[in-house]
Amino acid sequence: MTIAAFVTDFADQAVLIPSAIAITVGFAAAGWHRGALAWSGVLACTWVSMLLLKLACLLLGSHWVGGLHSPSGHTAGAAAAAGGFLGLIVRRRGGDWRWTIPISAGFATIIGLSRLALHVHTRLDVLAAGVVGVASATILVVLAGPPPPKLRLLPIIMALAVVILLLHGSQSTAEAAIKRIAAAGFWDDLRSGLLAR
Repeated sequence: MTIAAFVTDFADQAVLIPSAIAITVGFAAAGWHRGALAWSGVLACTWVSMLLLKLACLLLGSHWVGGLHSPSGHTAGAAAAAGGFLGLIVRRRGGDWRWTIPISAGFATIIGLSRLALHVHTRLDVLAAGVVGVASATILVVLAGPPPPKLRLLPIIMALAVVILLLHGSQSTAEAAIKRIAAAGFWDDLRSGLLAR
């Protein structure tokens, strides 16, 4: 396994989605319902947005969406989830929500570079996904508001570490399913029909 593959596996949906669920449960169990709702709602919207972007690229083709081929779900997910979580920690320690922007951009850069090194995305794919992820993390932290001072983060972080250690290296089948749909020919027929109008 290369370093790029090792790094990119931290942002696979097979790791991020269970991690997000663990954090949602942790926030809710600690009584921070606003945080749990903002966390789960914004991350769900992030993943749905990325799915729609990928489908738009398949349907319209890269020529019609500015050269995008397949925006990186790994990059957007890492920026939104890891950037959002650390942004909330910064807010709990009295920091401003604006710190979320460079934090999430850092995660987008690290994962984006790993996706480029693996030759699975273009620079534009990674850049577009990074914008989605950073925007999502920022919205998440603003909507959640400052975590309550009584919120105990250590149990949540420990549960998160266990989930990541158990699942790192797992591969989601979502990308393969999207590619199978694209290869089925349905999209070509639909695109031809739309462009013929």
